[in-house]
Amino acid sequence: MREQEEGLAGALRHDEVVLWFEQDLFCAVNLWYLLAWFSRWPAAARLVLVYPPTDAVKGLGRLEPGQLTALFTGRRLVTPLALALGRRAWEAYTDADPRGAVALADQDHEALPFVRQAFQHHCERFPSVATGLNEIETATLETLDRGAKTFGELFRSVTADPRTRQHGMGDVQLAAYVRGLAPLVSISNADVTAAEIAVTALGREVLAGRRDWRSVRAIDVWLGGVHLEGHRPRWRWDGARRRLVESPT
Repeated sequence: MREQEEGLAGALRHDEVVLWFEQDLFCAVNLWYLLAWFSRWPAAARLVLVYPPTDAVKGLGRLEPGQLTALFTGRRLVTPLALALGRRAWEAYTDADPRGAVALADQDHEALPFVRQAFQHHCERFPSVATGLNEIETATLETLDRGAKTFGELFRSVTADPRTRQHGMGDVQLAAYVRGLAPLVSISNADVTAAEIAVTALGREVLAGRRDWRSVRAIDVWLGGVHLEGHRPRWRWDGARRRLVESPT
């Protein structure tokens, strides 16, 4: 963290700072952090952003040099409104009360694209009122319900799912989700990334809504600044109404 802060402080000595991000949840959270950081030094350097929609690229790292040059040429100035919105988004994301995140998920924000969708995806990571699974876990079990998969096959399927594509997950993140789903899944190898993974009978019961996953296993996870714990977590995701709801304690 000290090295990161020193690196950011060093960027203030440049005449222009270029931020390169894709429009997915993973990138959005990191972008908000940086905008909140730079908002403390608004006059220090010219801040610009390369921020193509996720569907417009296959990932910045897979683009050809000419495509990257075109994106760089089209970089846009980070306006004071965008800087303020980034700071507000970071504060909402890290707040222990998710209602600020819900408010940002309920409205469009012209100053910074994808804020609304990013917070919608963030809310989808809360456990469902119907099953106790979040959207990523649901997509994982639904994929396995069609047949056992190697981790590579599972990763490609889950990250292509419309519900999870814009989460921006890497294989390390999905591997953690898969390990956390035991005993709803069986894993053939101690190394998840080298394993074949299958849904269990209990996994099918939970997926069908006949058992609540949180009643089977207590949750202990941080989603931004919100700590969910126990068998009856305070906040849940109502997919039918597209709302976060507060559960009775």
